[in-house]
Amino acid sequence: GIKQGIVQGVGNPVQEALNFFNSPKFKADLGDAIDGVKSAFMNPWSVAKYGSLTAASIAIPVAGYHGTIYGFKVLTKRLTDPNILLAGSRCGRLDRLKLWMANYKTPPMIFEETVKDRLPEIEEQTTNIRDCIKAGKNITYNNLLLHGKPGTGKTLFAQVLADRTNMDLIKITAASLLKDGLVGIKHFDELLEQAKSSPYGTILFIDEADDLLANRNQLAAGSDHYKVLNHIFAATGTGNKSFMLIAATNHATIMDEAMNRRFQDRVLMPLPGTETRKTLINLYTEKDLFDPKENSNAFAIQAKNLLTKEMIDQMATQTEGLSHAEIKDMIEAMRKKALATKAGLITETHIKHSIDQAIEKNKPVKNA
Repeated sequence: GIKQGIVQGVGNPVQEALNFFNSPKFKADLGDAIDGVKSAFMNPWSVAKYGSLTAASIAIPVAGYHGTIYGFKVLTKRLTDPNILLAGSRCGRLDRLKLWMANYKTPPMIFEETVKDRLPEIEEQTTNIRDCIKAGKNITYNNLLLHGKPGTGKTLFAQVLADRTNMDLIKITAASLLKDGLVGIKHFDELLEQAKSSPYGTILFIDEADDLLANRNQLAAGSDHYKVLNHIFAATGTGNKSFMLIAATNHATIMDEAMNRRFQDRVLMPLPGTETRKTLINLYTEKDLFDPKENSNAFAIQAKNLLTKEMIDQMATQTEGLSHAEIKDMIEAMRKKALATKAGLITETHIKHSIDQAIEKNKPVKNA
């Protein structure tokens, strides 16, 4: 889908440019310009006569080139403001080209069966609605609420859905729309303009939406937060033709009642069960510990000797209650502990301490 988008969006202009530069007229004009420059510098008497014209003929294209580059950088920075967009957002042909050149692949979706079952359903529904909108039919996207504990893969779900439907993905945090007060309204409107201009359809993903979509009864009526929230209510309604709204929250029950009604679909993102934790541990050990490209051969061999199938089964049982993100952090901690030693090799102690710390961090904090 990404490669097809590139061919459609970039291929024709590139071919037209190549045809222009290879045309006899362009080559003739270029040859005349080079001969003129040579003549000006080889003949001292013509320097005074043609020097200014030659300088201008060189300076104008150079200035135009650098001016275009600078303008493009300013525009790109404006549309991809780091205070607004999250890393991994995909919005437009340029970002798709970058992903294609980086050989991007959709990340593996390791979830419970209840989540895996919902993805194809939402994928088909979203694709059909997008196609109907393109055909001019009167229909809007269904908004989606992903709720569950932190680290359960809500962002990954949105990423996989965008990849499978070949839609643009704009990822933002709720905090980025609130931190500048009423400027958040302007930022939100800019994102909606981006969404409208997409030829692929857009998924607008709001991460950490708990604070942004808070109950309005608990907000001061004249506060910036209240005004931003009302503006988002007006823009989202019961659906939109320009974008599909996906919000991720850890506390669906504290959201504003009016906002709750704006989500036609909901998916609970549960903590991983034993088999899912086992799959996650296998994935991250292969990637972070067993890969000789990321580590020395000695490190990878030692890691494989220690993290046997029996050991991984035991780890999956021990780590009940840990989220997807916490399991990933646990495996990364093993590698960091090993590399922080003089020998630079992983040991049983590194593995045990990393597991213990992950379990300890997951325990609820007791009041003193």
